[in-house]
Amino acid sequence: MTELAEITIRSLEPSDERAVLDGFNRCFGAVDADFRPRSSELWRWRFLANPAGCHVRIAVDTGGAVCAQFAGLPQPARIQGRPKLFSHIVDSFSRRGDGLSKHGAFVRTARALVGDVGGDGEGDVQLMWGLPMPSAWRIGRAQLGYKMLEPVWRLELEERNWLGAPFDGVELEAVERFPDEVDELFERCAQEHDAIVVRDRRMLDWRYVQHPEEAYHVVLARRAGMLVGYLVYRAGELEGRRVGILCDWLVPAVELDAQHALRAWLFDAARTEDALPVVAAFSPHGREWNTFQAAGYRVRPSRWFFAGRSFERERDAVWYARNLYTTLGDTDLV
Repeated sequence: MTELAEITIRSLEPSDERAVLDGFNRCFGAVDADFRPRSSELWRWRFLANPAGCHVRIAVDTGGAVCAQFAGLPQPARIQGRPKLFSHIVDSFSRRGDGLSKHGAFVRTARALVGDVGGDGEGDVQLMWGLPMPSAWRIGRAQLGYKMLEPVWRLELEERNWLGAPFDGVELEAVERFPDEVDELFERCAQEHDAIVVRDRRMLDWRYVQHPEEAYHVVLARRAGMLVGYLVYRAGELEGRRVGILCDWLVPAVELDAQHALRAWLFDAARTEDALPVVAAFSPHGREWNTFQAAGYRVRPSRWFFAGRSFERERDAVWYARNLYTTLGDTDLV
């Protein structure tokens, strides 16, 4: 615990719930007319129930109010087959309006988390990343060593552009929970990507099945009984429009029939729910960038961009921009 001036900077505790929610809701409510206050259920799910742990530091004043928070969602990952750890930065705020000041509550709180968890050793966070607002990006760049990784491009499918492909020998199954076999599927797919966030049953169930406010469709693809892919989908609002959202997607490169079958399901579901276009987001350096365009998806700009900091000696932020497999479900947007 570090005590500076009139604030104490420390790790988050479950008993901080009310004070953190009050600070968060006041801060974001003041700058966003469409802001919906964060619920206790969502806060507990996000920061207390994550199987990978909790990366949060808060600044508390002498009256017990939380005046700043710097928070990350821990994400187990694989880098060229080796276990690593990322932290997706979310829900960070300051109620003191100290901006870029290196002595302000927010920057000191952020530096406390960076200093405590960032590093290149076992158990350290190798990559901190997020989709920051412009003000947060300026602070991250000036005070925390952040670099802009790259813009986030949407892949959108309108009904008139759909180019479905025939498929054979694949059965689709909608499920309420992920099966144990998804662990083996992830291991197969992890070999195809230099960098990927872990998608095992434990993390997937937490991310999608246990979410307290959103209902997701989980669809499995099987060939001769073997799990060969899955998608996660929901209809909802994204950048001010109702769309069909491809939240997550994991299919080995050789399973072309499974890819075609899952994309056909995705198109039909969005059309049935009057949620076209379908929106996905993949790295432009990965194969899904091309295979989805071949099915009729068109590239569109978004207002988001990836920014972050690598703590690895071997790999800088640019390497991650070119090699990290991402979907919208790796972020907190969906």
